[in-house]
Amino acid sequence: MTETFRLADAAVTMEPSGLSVTTFRDGGVVKAWPGDRQEDRARAVSLGYAQDVSQLTWQHLVAMSRDHEASHHLLAHWLGLDRSPTLHGVSRNRYWPHWHREEAAALALQAFALAAGVDLLAILRRTAG
Repeated sequence: MTETFRLADAAVTMEPSGLSVTTFRDGGVVKAWPGDRQEDRARAVSLGYAQDVSQLTWQHLVAMSRDHEASHHLLAHWLGLDRSPTLHGVSRNRYWPHWHREEAAALALQAFALAAGVDLLAILRRTAG
């Protein structure tokens, strides 16, 4: 089932295929597809999506990608921003100078949520109304 969430300046559409598309009011678009490279698999294990690489499935990688997009949007919302500066910068091909800080925060939020048994997509659903 395709779901679309609206938060301030962004609409996030998550498709069953695993593709997530963020569309900003100014027309900027970011497409995020789950990665399946060695580094993506290692990141999934380090974040807690599986105990080791041999246990990872495509669904784990889809969940990691969706949670990551949700993390960017939720962090921006909780900080009172209209949008994720990092994702908006990507949509405009003008990277935000502090993107690495937001990226670290999004990854930390993912890891914490997984460890605490918190469903970030459920929070995004509630937050987006």
